Amino acid sequence: MVFPSKNNRLVGILVQRIGFQQHFTVFQPKILLVSLRPPVADFLKVNTHGVSRENPGESAGRGTIRDSWGNIISAVSSYYGTSQTSVHAKIRALLEGLGLCDRLQVKHLIVELDSQVVLNIVLDKQQSTWQVDFMVQQIKQ
Repeated sequence: MVFPSKNNRLVGILVQRIGFQQHFTVFQPKILLVSLRPPVADFLKVNTHGVSRENPGESAGRGTIRDSWGNIISAVSSYYGTSQTSVHAKIRALLEGLGLCDRLQVKHLIVELDSQVVLNIVLDKQQSTWQVDFMVQQIKQ
């Protein structure tokens, strides 16, 4: 029997005395290599990411534009405040990233984001809430 702390050892002794068995498993995290791939020549890539501490809760987002060598051309990050869902934050980050590309007059662009839900909403494969409809319409323009 494995007891990771002193308190758990005492609980384990008590559990054994009254006739129960206690089993602990050791968690081994899986390590994955994650890397950003730069876009092909003559293209820029915008990576966006939006997060919410709770759902809804405090939220923020960011967008990074990189060239075909992986160099950062420009970036934006914003705090969105409270009462935002994670989907709302991800859509808002995408809108800000695309707005940055528009201001820089990017002609050839690859968009990369981390949310299948947001992709489905933008491609009209999934309905969005009224709170994000206006941003989705701006993204499509």
